[in-house]
Amino acid sequence: MCLLAIAVAVAVNNGFGVIPLIVMIAAVGSALVVLFDMPLSTSVDAEGVVRRTPLRRQRIAWDDIDRLQRMRRVSLIPRVASKGLVAMRGPRQVLLCDRTESAFQFEEMRRVVGPELAELFFSGLSRPGTK
Repeated sequence: MCLLAIAVAVAVNNGFGVIPLIVMIAAVGSALVVLFDMPLSTSVDAEGVVRRTPLRRQRIAWDDIDRLQRMRRVSLIPRVASKGLVAMRGPRQVLLCDRTESAFQFEEMRRVVGPELAELFFSGLSRPGTK
């Protein structure tokens, strides 16, 4: 939103040129991605995963998920980099959580989905707090 405010301020001061227009398009695109795809919360049950974003609620059935994996590091500082959960749906990655869950939450997710699904989806994941 800050990017959009800067683009509008530049456009008001200098007129609507190419640069302010490009910045506005980038700001609106970024805002749409955040509003429709960045999860505020994620819940897990026996049927699947529910992601709640600012403007939508998405249920992903376990049948539609190929596997769960940790996010790749995006920070250059290892202590700051989080390892949230990503659901793989074919070649597409769906962000479930951008931060590492606690060990209690990890075990609770395994318990909720049941032993068969837990073995299938959680066996390749490192438990939080371990390397």
